[in-house]
Amino acid sequence: MASIKRIILLLFIQICLLTTSALAFDLQKYEGVYSIVEDKVVVDEKLTFSTMVDSFKLFIPSDATALEVNGAEIVVQERPEFKELTLHGNYLHDVSIKYITESLIERNKDSFFILDLGELDASMISVQVILPEKSTLKHSLNSLTPSIIPKTEKVTTDGKSIIVEWEKDDFQRSKAILIIYEEATKNSSKYWFFLLIIIVVSFILYIILRRSSDKIEQKKFSENEDNIHEKKAKLTDDSSKKSEDIGVQQVSKEIIRDNLKEKLTRNLFEEERAIVEILLEKGELWQKQLTLVTGISKVKLSRKLKKD
Repeated sequence: MASIKRIILLLFIQICLLTTSALAFDLQKYEGVYSIVEDKVVVDEKLTFSTMVDSFKLFIPSDATALEVNGAEIVVQERPEFKELTLHGNYLHDVSIKYITESLIERNKDSFFILDLGELDASMISVQVILPEKSTLKHSLNSLTPSIIPKTEKVTTDGKSIIVEWEKDDFQRSKAILIIYEEATKNSSKYWFFLLIIIVVSFILYIILRRSSDKIEQKKFSENEDNIHEKKAKLTDDSSKKSEDIGVQQVSKEIIRDNLKEKLTRNLFEEERAIVEILLEKGELWQKQLTLVTGISKVKLSRKLKKD
């Protein structure tokens, strides 16, 4: 309800805007550029009269700030619903008026630009509305639900903003303008907010998984080291056992050989004992080799071998 009352009040103010000057004087040309920046509208109006005048009155929104008037002296009177401007000069002809206002923007779920030039009558009328950067129309130009009233074919873009223009022939029924648009800044802020949350959560998960992975790798590394130490110890033990076994076998062989040697040579003479000991040590030998090793003559050695 409050929103409807505000729109009605806004329309009333806009009807008052320029009505007095249009009725009092012959307005030849009106040019208005309305640039929307966030929740404000920068208004730049140019009025051209066909006859020279020395004063006229017009009305602007009550919240208008940064007011600039070129081509005339100005007296401002504050009213409850609007500001009354009285312009003075010697034979005024071209006057430009600039100010900033929030009253032309209405917001609920969507954003609305609302302007009514009332009974403004001029031979030439040109109105241009520049939407905020990266904002989009609520409905496409081909949609059955309009986003621009009154309809116009002059919808362009400068690469950053959508620009909507009307001329006098476009205002056949009334001079009320309505544009429904969606602001990109809100959607963008939401997008970046959710993106930031995703990045933070992903980073936390990465840290958790990385730590878990490091613990697993460290555990595997420790287990591998333990296994390596166990294998080394086992190999060392096996080698020791093998060495001990080999030593025992060698000692056993020596003992057996010594026992056999003692039994075989126990009742033999010196030369016969030497022959047996050499054969036990060297294994098989030719008779000639045995003669050289023992120093016993061939004949004597032959006789002793036959005797044995």
